[in-house]
Order: sequence, then structure tokens, then C-alpha cells
Amino acid sequence: MALRPTAVGIALLLLASLLVNIRYVAHKQDACARVEHPRIAAAVDHGGMPVRVVTSPEPFATGWPPAAAGVQRRRATRSAAALAGSAEDARFIIVTFATKGVLDFALNWVLHIRALRLPHMLGAMDDTMEAVCERWQIPVHAVHKDNPGDAHSREAMSGVMGAGMANLRGSDKGFAGLGVLKTLFIQRLLRDGRDVLISDTDTAWFKDPRPIVYGRDARYADFRHADLLISTDCIDSTDDESAANSGCWHTPVQKNTGMMFFRASNNSITFVREWEERLVIYTTCPPEAGAPKGRCEGYNDQNLLNEMIEGRPLGAAVWHDGAKNSASNALRKAVCSDVFRGGMYGVPLDDAHTDGSRRVFAVCMPGKLPRYVVGVLPTIEYANGHSFFVQQRFRTTGVWPTAVHVTFTWGDSAAYAYGKLQRMRDFGMWRLGTVNQHEPGARGAGAGAGAAGGGVAGADGAEVGGEEEAMRRMAERRYLLVSGSARPPPVVPFVKEDYDQRAFQHVRWQRDVRARLQRALALALALNRTVILPEFHCYCDRYFYRLEKCMIPGGHHATRLPFVCPFDHVFDSSRWYELGGARLTAVGRQFAALGFEGHLYGDELRRAPAITNSRATVRVAAGGAGASAAQHTQLDADGRPAEAKVLGAALAPASSDVAISRALASLQHAHVIEVSLEAAEAVFGGFESRERADDFDRLVRHLFGIRVAYCQKECRFAETMYESVRAKQRDPCVWLDGTDKLGKLPGGLPGMQV
Repeated sequence: MALRPTAVGIALLLLASLLVNIRYVAHKQDACARVEHPRIAAAVDHGGMPVRVVTSPEPFATGWPPAAAGVQRRRATRSAAALAGSAEDARFIIVTFATKGVLDFALNWVLHIRALRLPHMLGAMDDTMEAVCERWQIPVHAVHKDNPGDAHSREAMSGVMGAGMANLRGSDKGFAGLGVLKTLFIQRLLRDGRDVLISDTDTAWFKDPRPIVYGRDARYADFRHADLLISTDCIDSTDDESAANSGCWHTPVQKNTGMMFFRASNNSITFVREWEERLVIYTTCPPEAGAPKGRCEGYNDQNLLNEMIEGRPLGAAVWHDGAKNSASNALRKAVCSDVFRGGMYGVPLDDAHTDGSRRVFAVCMPGKLPRYVVGVLPTIEYANGHSFFVQQRFRTTGVWPTAVHVTFTWGDSAAYAYGKLQRMRDFGMWRLGTVNQHEPGARGAGAGAGAAGGGVAGADGAEVGGEEEAMRRMAERRYLLVSGSARPPPVVPFVKEDYDQRAFQHVRWQRDVRARLQRALALALALNRTVILPEFHCYCDRYFYRLEKCMIPGGHHATRLPFVCPFDHVFDSSRWYELGGARLTAVGRQFAALGFEGHLYGDELRRAPAITNSRATVRVAAGGAGASAAQHTQLDADGRPAEAKVLGAALAPASSDVAISRALASLQHAHVIEVSLEAAEAVFGGFESRERADDFDRLVRHLFGIRVAYCQKECRFAETMYESVRAKQRDPCVWLDGTDKLGKLPGGLPGMQV
């Protein structure tokens, strides 16, 4: 017999929920923190849909935020027609938050936003970030100087101050403190009637987001009814685009706070206030929080927000608290029965649905919000790191996304997000200049993809990150462009009884490519040229847990094996940047000075015809003959034909570094010398200096050093694979060792001539 909730039962459940969710937050001393802003009228119920009455302040209107709060006002350059065209546009603002530890990423973010002429603001988390914004005329609010009004919030914020110099992801307390600061500032903006798009600094923006978030695009017309729009970690393209499950709504995958849009409403203010209070509880972690053994590990602002969307109490999901889950499920079904359908939580808004539009869903927070409307941003437009860098859906759909959030990455260190940096550089998203001196924050020290428009004006008036600067940096360097091997062989069929075959195929292929790449790097050093790396192919995805047919579960729908994989799938990005200390030999210093670029950098060079047409080719001489040369027509700086120059050279196999350098001296004028991996393997025989050979061997083993496990879901040890490894039983995973079977290039061999 089914039990029906009685009035007494519901009351008891509500009381239990209040006890479970007891707040360890003192009364807010700031009275205005609990007073609705006069620009937002109370929500009115019209057929179940809240109607918002919000005035439309001019962007960066004088009077708020006050100058005393550390704000530099700078109007975005927009036409009068654009400003008058939409009251929504006048309310819109895009915001990011940054400490000096992510200064490079923050400035790169600004370059993207300014190219789109979007009204924006940066929330500075420390004095350094605030000063940089003022110097570069970036609209800024000194969030770190805000006084939240109670001791517990100040304690939570203190973590940011202690972690500001490093990559904040490396500090749990610092990252949680950042969340507290974010929620306080978001509430201020919402009370001022601003619709706020929050974006992490590791996001690249390519199109104006407003047509989608305001529902002007017919594909997303329902978004006009949403209080919150949020990006997703979903990698299953089929599930994401499902009409009934828009954005993998019912799939157990997290919504991602890296891109989210809050519409100015009382509902949103209440929601963000609850988010703030949960962050304070988590960060200070009192006994009342109910964390296992009094520790609040495993939480961050994203986990908390997902629990809120699901209508759960603090800790129910992340701490896997069965009692809390049972209580919250019963409470949700009793109090929030109108947002359940067929046992599934979250009801599509049928009464406001436009045919052909992506769905939004009504959710409920018991005791807080009886109804809150949430939509999930589409991954085809708001791409996560897997859908863009691994699946590369833009190639199959023809749709370049509105924004890309650089997630699902590897190779970051506690000091710097090198993995994210390299991905952005590989795909032309790094508009700042680059860090080719291989030092965090070394802006303007090397070449890189420039902004397709204006840059950021520095204190001395010089433009940083503009097109002219990018072209100048490209022209200053000489490149060795390494083309990849012939197309890799097809993936082996998946056989459940032999589920590791794809992983073994992947490891064998990576081993072969590394052996060839080793000699290509040696050739770049011999010629004193920046190396443009080839594209790398993978037969297995990289993941911290089990794979399904060598892909992250869900990713195989949109990924064909082998796929062109990101740099950090097969190398440790931080090792290519961190060459300091005892590892930095003379060869290491030379390599650091030369730098490296990803395979798509060749496309960037095509923006400068005078560079890309100044090209030569190295190939293997037929029959082991000596060097030979051919002629071609090179373009001068203005793109006009110049005098005939040497196109390339055919080199004898197994030549020495010195002999190759001498033979190709006539090609030093060429901006680009191209060589295939096979040709590099054939022509580079070794070093004439034993010491240089030893130095290079240390360098390449440092660069190639990585260990990656490929553990299949189909493995019969899958459920206990970690226990099996600890017990030194059969290892259920296949491992990629980056230096396995990597031979040392010879040195000191006489007579190695071209």
C-alpha cells in the first residue's frame, strides 16, 4: 500500500529539513543585504509564470558601483542604435573574477570580450589584479575590498587572500573563498537590475551571447522564461540535443558554473543568496554542516549549485549521505510535487513552450523557492573542453561555438594552468601574445595568435594583443613546421573478450610517433628554429576513471577513432613550460628560448602571406646522395615576387646536427622550413658533441615524461581495479609511459656528414 504524505508528516519533514540545513551564519549586519532593490518589483504570479518588472539602467550608470568601491568606469564602444535597440541589451553585463594567479587568462578574456564590444566588468580579487585593470582601463570592481558584514563570510573569503599568487584551483579553501566573493558581487548586480552572465577566465568568446540567452534565436526561444541558464559537462551530443532531455537534464552529469546567466529577479537573488550561505557553511565547516568527520573536502561552488538545482540539502549528494538523500527525496516529493513528472525531477515548461525550441525546466528548493526556472546552454554553442577539443564537433556540424570553456584538461600545475594555456594556444584562442619565455605571466615575450581586432592599451599607450603586434611577433621568428605521419591505421574492432586491444594500439602508436618526434626536435635545435608540432592522433581518450571502448562514457557518440587529440592527452603540458632548476641544461635553455607551437599555428601563419610563402622543404636524398637544392619564388614583405631563393634541400640519411646546419645555411632566410616526421627520422643521425647528445637526451626525457592509465569499463576487474593495484595483483589498466623504449640519439660519432 502506497503511503500518502499527511499534513503532520509534511510538517515533520519540513522540520527535519530545517534541522539538516541549519545555518551557521550570523545575522547579516548589512541591512541592505536583505532588502530587495527598488528596481526589482515583487514577482507576480500569472498562471504560474513570474513576471519581472525591472527598470533598464544605462550600462555602467553613474552612481553604482560607487567609486569608493574601486570601480573604473569605461563605456563600451557601441552605436546609439544598438543601445536603444533593446532594453535587455541595456541590462546585460558579462563578468569574470580573477586573482593575480590567473592574470594572463583574465587579460586574454578581456581581449575576447572587447572584440565583441560587450559591456563587461572584472571582479578583482587582490590589489595586483585591481591595479592591472586600472592601468589597462578595464572596468573593475575591487571585490576583495567588499565587507560582507559577518565574521563567517570574512573567514571564508580569507582563503582567497592566501592563495592569490598561485593557480587558485590548487587551493580548496581559496577556490571556495572565491565562490563567496562571487556570490556577494552577483547579488549586488542583480539588485541593481542587471542581467549577469558569469564567465570563468579560461573561456574564449567568439559570438555575442545575447541572441541565445534572451531567446531571440528561435532554437532557444524558451530561454526567455529562464531565471538561470547554465553550461554543462555533458559530452553525449545525442543526449544534449534530445528534445525531452535538453542539456542532458536527467543524466547524472554536472551543470558547470564556468558559464551561467542570471536574469535579474527576486527569484535569482534568493537563489544566489542561498548559494552564498551554503558556501560559507562549507568553507568554515562547522560541526553543524554535517560533513563526514567534520571535514568538508570534495565540495566547491559548482557542487553546491548542482545540489540546489536538484532541490537537495547541503551535503546530500557529494558526501553520499544516505539519510540526507532519503529525507530530501521525501521532502521534495511532498513539497515540490508540481516539479516531478513520472518520477523524474524537473518539469519542462509546457505552458510557455515554443515549438522547435530547446526546453527549460521548473525546479524547486524546499523552504526557499517553490519555483525556479533553469535551462541548460547547448554544447554546440557553449562548448565544454571535451565537445570542442576532443570531439571537435564544429567540424561535423559546421557551427563555430559562441564560447568555449577550457575544461576536461590535463597538465596544469599548482603554479599555472599550463594545460589550459596550451589548448588555447593550439586553437588560436590565446590573444594576449604568448608565454614563449615559458614563464607564467611573461606577456609579450614571444609570438602567438593575436586578436582579430584591437588589443588592450597598456599604461604606456602601447597596444598588447592586437593584430599588428601578432604579425610582428610572427615575423621575428623562424619555424620548423613538422608535418605528421601518414594517416594512422584504422582502429581495431572492439571485442569484449579482448577489450584492451585499442589501448595497446594507442600505446604502440604513441611510441612510434615519439621516436620520430625526438629527431624532429633535435633538428629544430640544430637549425635554431621554433618547432611547430604535428597533429597527434589517439585511439583512446584520457580520463581519470574507467573508459568505455577507450572513450569517456558518452563521448563515443560524437568521436570517431582515431581522433586528432589535444596536446595534453599525450604529453604533460607543464613539463614543456617548467624547464627550470637542475633540468635546465644548455640545450634546455636553447629550447626554452626557441619555443614551440601546436599544429594549428600553421594556419595562423597563413594570415601573413609574406611569412607563409617564405617556405622551404627538407627531404631525404634519393639513394643516399648529398645535399641538393631547388629554386622557388619568394614574396617580399609587401607580397610581391622577390628574387629566386632556395626552396629546399635533400639531405643524406643519418646526417649530424652540425652537418645539417651547414647544409641548410642557405635556407636561413626562409620563415618556414617544413619536414615530415619520417624525413626527420631519416636525416637526423645524431650529434657531433657527446655533451650535447647527453643534454638533449635529458631534455627529451623530461619533455616526454608522462604516465597515463587506460582502464576499460568492460574489464572484469573494473569494480575492484584500485584494490587490485594496491594488492599488487594483475594491473587492470594499460599504461602509456612516455619514455618507454625511447632510445638515446648518438653523439661523438665522427664522419657524420651530409
